[in-house]
Amino acid sequence: MPELTATLHVDLFHSWCGNCREHVMPKSATHAEGSGPQWGQPGCGSRFTAIAASHAAVTADRLREIRPDLPVR
Repeated sequence: MPELTATLHVDLFHSWCGNCREHVMPKSATHAEGSGPQWGQPGCGSRFTAIAASHAAVTADRLREIRPDLPVR
């Protein structure tokens, strides 16, 4: 089974998985948990390979502060 990958999307108050669009903690390496109506529910399992802003006020510098290990899209 191929590995799922996704972009981590960040706006002013939330972050979410680009694969399933469910909320996720921004420091998570994968979307192993955090989806659904309550934190701790199973996620889609995607590994984050990039980070992107979903609001104009979130700068590339801020994205690099949040996740220096991911390339900014």
